[in-house]
Amino acid sequence: MSNGGSTSVPATGKRQAEFSAGSSKSKKSAVDGSIDTLPNPIVETIFSEEYKQALKSEYDTSGPYPHCLIKTLCSEERLRAVHDELVNNLTANLKESDLFKVYQTCDLANLGRNGVMMDLAKKLPQLISLREAIYSRQFRDLVEQVTGCGELSDQVDCATNLHTTSCHLLCHDDVIGTRKVSYIIYLTSPDEEWKEEDGGALELYPSAGEGIPKIEPSKVILPIFNTLAMFKVQPGLSFHSVQEVYTDKPRMSIQGWFHGPKDTSTHSMATVNQLISKVENEDPFHDYDNIAGDAHLALTEEDKEELSSFINGAYLKPDAVEKEWCGQMLEKFQEESHILLYDFLSEDIISRIRELSCNEDGQNNLGKGIIPKYEAGYGGDWKPTGPPHMRRYLKYEGSPSHPKEGKSVGALLQWLKQKFLSPSFLRFLKRSISLPSRSLHPRENAEGRRRRRRFRPGLDYTVAHYGSICKEGRLNLVWCTVDDQVQPPSSSSSSSSSTIPVTTS
Repeated sequence: MSNGGSTSVPATGKRQAEFSAGSSKSKKSAVDGSIDTLPNPIVETIFSEEYKQALKSEYDTSGPYPHCLIKTLCSEERLRAVHDELVNNLTANLKESDLFKVYQTCDLANLGRNGVMMDLAKKLPQLISLREAIYSRQFRDLVEQVTGCGELSDQVDCATNLHTTSCHLLCHDDVIGTRKVSYIIYLTSPDEEWKEEDGGALELYPSAGEGIPKIEPSKVILPIFNTLAMFKVQPGLSFHSVQEVYTDKPRMSIQGWFHGPKDTSTHSMATVNQLISKVENEDPFHDYDNIAGDAHLALTEEDKEELSSFINGAYLKPDAVEKEWCGQMLEKFQEESHILLYDFLSEDIISRIRELSCNEDGQNNLGKGIIPKYEAGYGGDWKPTGPPHMRRYLKYEGSPSHPKEGKSVGALLQWLKQKFLSPSFLRFLKRSISLPSRSLHPRENAEGRRRRRRFRPGLDYTVAHYGSICKEGRLNLVWCTVDDQVQPPSSSSSSSSSTIPVTTS
């Protein structure tokens, strides 16, 4: 996972200069003697046999896969002290990719050991005492007994995560290297209750079989202060995510792993391996050159009449100018391998799409700055598409309808799809970029690259995976729109500019 940015915030969520990161995970070594040694902050009752047996029973009987919660990990006074140290002394740096958006502090594994970040470590005695307690032999024995994970090493691997408004973590199974048990200690504000409408819940996904999670989670866990959640890391099974945060309150936690001797990341069902594995039965591409015809021939009047039914007239210039304009497009395309065709659709089409989209979003309470229901938008020929460790969105499977007649945005998009596959449009495209027109063979069930997709704010996405990677050059054409008429209530809300990115891959 890569660091996608350099923006930094302190644990309060406000911007601040970047704090230099330390080194990565380490074997456990003694804390430097210059750092104050404090008593174990974990409540003693957790280590009683009676409590461990009850916790194991909860773990073994929970779903969608074994997990458990320690609902009072530390004395409130001690964990408040940890919370205050983090807020006052640590800065979190933005990390963002297609899988996550989160602010993360420096690595905590080596903090205060072997001379690493000693000045900072001296300001964090409560945090260091908690780290030492979590990775102590006593606590590892508890984790081994409750989860049945086998022997755990003394390797320390943890950091503080800060999820602010719009931060999230998409579905994955946590399988990397020798990770054996995942845990999260929630350090949200002890004085302000975290509520369901705040978002940021830990979502656990049931299995759909063969290493694939179901489209929706079946269990959500709120990030309640002084709670520890843990589960065994299992390839193709321990799928989880962090729901998008909808509140200004910082969702702070210590995220970490216990490690074992065996590397499980080579397992074929591990998320990372599924994402880079070839997808069987990929939809074939078909050569449309015989339909598009000669790229050097001008568009006919019939072509222009057909195209004017949905394309902005600015793209259908007179023949005298058209050749020059196409040459400019071609030159840009050859230099940059992509072009953006702004305001591509005619105003009457885009206005109708905007109207229908906003109506349907409104009916499903989407884009209002509130947590959407997982089933929002289902029905009316919109079907959920997964699996969620690769993608989640709604796909339209209904019939097309003319903009003046249809009452569904999906039916209108289906009509547009037919227009994009028309001989007139293929000739327009080939003339503009002078490349062979390749697309899917127009046969039944060949829908993999020609879907009408609806991305619901706060729910839907795609993640880079093998299925989106091409071994040979292909032309990608995507028409997308968001409603930009009104300022959205949150950064993730749907918003209608009409743009077509055309790229090669």
